[in-house]
Amino acid sequence: MKIKKIQLKNIGPYVNYNEFDFSIADSTKRMVLIGGKNGAGKTTLFNAIKICLYGCIAFGFETNNAKYYDEVEKIINTNEKLKKVGESEVVIDLLLDDGKDNHIYTFSRSWKVRGKRIVETFTLLKDGESLTATEKSDFESFLLQTLPPNLFKFYFLDGE
Repeated sequence: MKIKKIQLKNIGPYVNYNEFDFSIADSTKRMVLIGGKNGAGKTTLFNAIKICLYGCIAFGFETNNAKYYDEVEKIINTNEKLKKVGESEVVIDLLLDDGKDNHIYTFSRSWKVRGKRIVETFTLLKDGESLTATEKSDFESFLLQTLPPNLFKFYFLDGE
């Protein structure tokens, strides 16, 4: 499982669209290091990845609730929160080898902010095609078993 690309829209210090492309032609290179000054957005990037992949489960909640939206609110760009209607989004392309073929799973989690109200939308695509509700649920269960949120910090080390 490899993250190929991350797109952020109005997340933390990332204004408008920002894209991180982690496609590497050399398959022997298996690690990506992200560096930057304090306040540049490294921790925000990791938190955005976690929220995009797991949603409310990233924080130990079974369903989206007020405490979850408090966590989401922390990563949304301040200027977007001040708008009448603000929009933020995280999109992740994840390469997964199922033993037979490589597949690209695209996670997209977006939020519309209207005053204190946040509305979330989540989509999951496999090779550009929408998954059925059952396929989506099965893949989310697979992800939780393969990389549980509690192990997330072991793979995404935040050295701050």
